[in-house]
Amino acid sequence: MAFKIGKYQNLFSLLLPNESEEAGDNVPDFPYSALIEGDFDSSQLRFENWAHWQQVASRMAEPLVLESKRKRLAGELAAALSSAKSLEGLWVFPGVNVLGYLQELLSLGSYETLRKEMFQVIELMSKYGDQGIRYFQAEGDQQQKVGKPNEDAHYFTTLVVADIPADTQKDFARRIAACERPREDFVYNLLFVPSMADAIEAVLNNRDIQACIMWQDFPFRNLNQREKGKKERNFSVYIRELETACNKLIARYSESEANESNNESKNANIPIALENTTRGHILGDLLNVLRPQLHLYFLGEVALSNKYSEKSIFKRSFNRHDDVNELHMTLLDGVRQKYRTPFFDALKRYAKRPVGNFHALPIARGNSVFNSKWLEDMRQFYGDNIFLAESSATTGGLDSLLAPKGPIKEAQLLAAKTFGAKETFFITNGTSTGNKIVGQALLQPGDIVLIDRNCHKSHHYTMVLSGAHPIYLDAFSVEKYGIYGGIKLETITDKLKQLKAEGLLDRVKMLLLTNCTFDGVVYNPAKVMHEVLTIKNDICFLWDEAWFAYARLFPTTRQRTAMRGAEILDQHYTKEGVRYKYKLRVYATQSTHKSLSALRQGSMIHVYDELFESNTKDLFHEAYFTHTSTSPNYQILATLDLARRQVDFEGFPAISSTYQKAAHVRKTIKEHKILSKYVRALTPADLMQEFKRSDSPETAWLEDEFVLDPTRITLYTAKLAMGGDEFKGRVLMDEHSIQVNKTGINNVLFISTIGATWSGVHYLIDVLISICTEFEEKYNASSGLVRTNIDNKIQMLENEIAPIALPDFSSFHPAFQPYGNVCAAGNIRSAFYLDYNHENRAYKKLPAIGADDSENLEGSVCTNFIIPYPPGFPILVPGQVISAEVIKFMQTLDIEEIHGYDASLGLPVFTELALKQVSASVESSENKTRKKPDSK
Repeated sequence: MAFKIGKYQNLFSLLLPNESEEAGDNVPDFPYSALIEGDFDSSQLRFENWAHWQQVASRMAEPLVLESKRKRLAGELAAALSSAKSLEGLWVFPGVNVLGYLQELLSLGSYETLRKEMFQVIELMSKYGDQGIRYFQAEGDQQQKVGKPNEDAHYFTTLVVADIPADTQKDFARRIAACERPREDFVYNLLFVPSMADAIEAVLNNRDIQACIMWQDFPFRNLNQREKGKKERNFSVYIRELETACNKLIARYSESEANESNNESKNANIPIALENTTRGHILGDLLNVLRPQLHLYFLGEVALSNKYSEKSIFKRSFNRHDDVNELHMTLLDGVRQKYRTPFFDALKRYAKRPVGNFHALPIARGNSVFNSKWLEDMRQFYGDNIFLAESSATTGGLDSLLAPKGPIKEAQLLAAKTFGAKETFFITNGTSTGNKIVGQALLQPGDIVLIDRNCHKSHHYTMVLSGAHPIYLDAFSVEKYGIYGGIKLETITDKLKQLKAEGLLDRVKMLLLTNCTFDGVVYNPAKVMHEVLTIKNDICFLWDEAWFAYARLFPTTRQRTAMRGAEILDQHYTKEGVRYKYKLRVYATQSTHKSLSALRQGSMIHVYDELFESNTKDLFHEAYFTHTSTSPNYQILATLDLARRQVDFEGFPAISSTYQKAAHVRKTIKEHKILSKYVRALTPADLMQEFKRSDSPETAWLEDEFVLDPTRITLYTAKLAMGGDEFKGRVLMDEHSIQVNKTGINNVLFISTIGATWSGVHYLIDVLISICTEFEEKYNASSGLVRTNIDNKIQMLENEIAPIALPDFSSFHPAFQPYGNVCAAGNIRSAFYLDYNHENRAYKKLPAIGADDSENLEGSVCTNFIIPYPPGFPILVPGQVISAEVIKFMQTLDIEEIHGYDASLGLPVFTELALKQVSASVESSENKTRKKPDSK
């Protein structure tokens, strides 16, 4: 059966195991454009509306305001609060109850009390979110709410999906509240919603929700309330779009039920719902996809059948007629287990112990600092805990990173579950080290690796260390901007077919790609891996996801991660009954510190390798021992543990807000009069011109070969007569203290992260407006030669410098071609170490533009890596022939930092004698390693 990636990448198509392939193609996609491409944050938008209403209430309460104006304001506020009712049903606070109380004050004309109460609401919303309900005290309420019952307790909201009378809700909430004990470590409130659509909206918007109780059966939509709410709802376009999305999502189930009841299911294009499945199970499936970190519980008249217990979607089921104390304790224990950070907790305990320090770290326990008269500022700056937790001990409650058996092992297991891996390993010296570990574990000398030529330099050095032979594949380029994307799937499969024809397919061991490039180009890993496996069924995949750790947090982007791709293929192959044909061996390296809350150099290796235990485990650990320090930094390790906890609790809302901030910047740049005149945020159409692109973001993320990561904002600066380096250094950093990572010839890259704030977004926009305004004023005030120079600079940045892109990989010299001309693989290790004998090296100067190549540089062979920053990847590698295109590229580089190149000496090249000696030895062994083509 043909594999249709669109089906298996659909967020919900795997939830119904009995659906046919044809039916899967008709499953509606959940439209996430409102979340991933909209320029609003639902929580921020809601808060801003409440703040506006509070201002209106304050105006109404002013004694000197005209009565006619007060009456008009009261009418507007009444309409606004009424329209907010359906939205507030998604939160505990203010929620429908407090909202009703405020509406009552308004109707009674108690404007001063209304002003005070709305101010209280704003303050509590801002500080506590849903927990504000535990602090809110209505005017005249005799109950004193002074602080939390326990200041150390953590709050969460438990969603209850149940279409039950209000009295039943109150009774259930009362019984749950009676279970709460003083000094609990976690406290919560219940949020009741009556339908599946309400539940989905709540989960997508309310970041305090950490658990969900499903009350056996409930309607798909709350028609009486929601349909009426639609007519009243002018609150925001966002809510209308989201409700449409929810309706579209649940239509597949509700229509299936209708078809089933009319005995038309066999002829329907939409797959029927699971036989005898309650809507609680259906919603559980959906929420498990939307926010897999939520703890789901089932509450019904009877216990779950064994059939549904095996699905493991619900952590536990309860009979609703039983005492609720067990349910209460289970809710707390579930969140408590998720909150647990095994290694960080162990480190905190260790820091509190009185330990006699007689090992090799004077700074451990802080003694060498605390007892110094000259390091007082060091203690003041860093604080005591960083020293108290410093140790090289692996016992006493701690653990060994090299042979974990305790809290580090537990922390890694929790991380594997969170990120969808079979195994996860912590790295304390960056993803560069993680890449080398995976490479050494999987590769042997002579293995062929298909590798992205533009990948991180650590991969190129891995080829040197392992002795593997790389075949460099060139990514598509966008010359106008000097930006490089990914490797076309056709390029990869064509190369594999060529190697098969030449009898070399058995030597191919790995495909190495960068998933989410620096500029945000993202692959379709499941599709790439499937197409490759159909040619080479046991190939290993290494996906460098250094910049993509956060993608796991959001349903749409999750589908484009290596681990999710492996899971999709695992389910597909097993389901189709052809599991034996393909060996899934997938690795991903992620720089946790680049996009999540970990200290610098904190990274993870994720493994989804079915041969790991039987074939690779020992080799992996040897590689891990080789590259991992015997003195790992415990502070870095602890933050990896904590980053996992943050993902589990608030990853979804955090990354959703991140996407909204980036979208807001892009939209403002596009629509602002002065900004749109001089700068532009590059779009998928700019960066993927040659590829088919879907009209909607949700379809693109499911089907397109490449997509653009929403967090990336590449700003085109040519019309400001500034290149990327100048814009970054002189303008952004020196004048406005805005820091960015990457620049191009005529562009600069901004990255929105979970650390970005709305204040920072507004500051960036203000700065860009200021820069553009200043440029316009300067340009309009100039004339003659000054204006001509500006125009020439713009012309050069747009049309002359930019199109000179990094040329395709030329070739390895025959001396470093282990398989001769039949294969583009190169023995990069041999070339690298040949240069260790300096007698084998000479230097040739780079000729000036237009000058004769007096030293015949073209055709020479480079001895080492030549890596300009930017773009940050090699333009030459050891053993590569220097082409005319490479020379032209280097002549136009206006970059001071070029690793491996000293302009005063010239390019390092091999002598003719050295090349002849190596060629002779290669020629004698060239045919020994080749295998005759498969007759098939």
